[in-house]
Amino acid sequence: MSAEEASKRILEDESLIPGDVVSTHRGLLRFQGSPEREHRPEDFVPVR
Repeated sequence: MSAEEASKRILEDESLIPGDVVSTHRGLLRFQGSPEREHRPEDFVPVR
């Protein structure tokens, strides 16, 4: 599985809660979306 494919799978991860950090092809990102709705790319912000 490529890094880009793994990053796409994160959008389908129902276990994510706000504050979780994930590793993607764009680097480390923090999830800030809602666990009750479909995840969108804008739900993830760079970790600083």
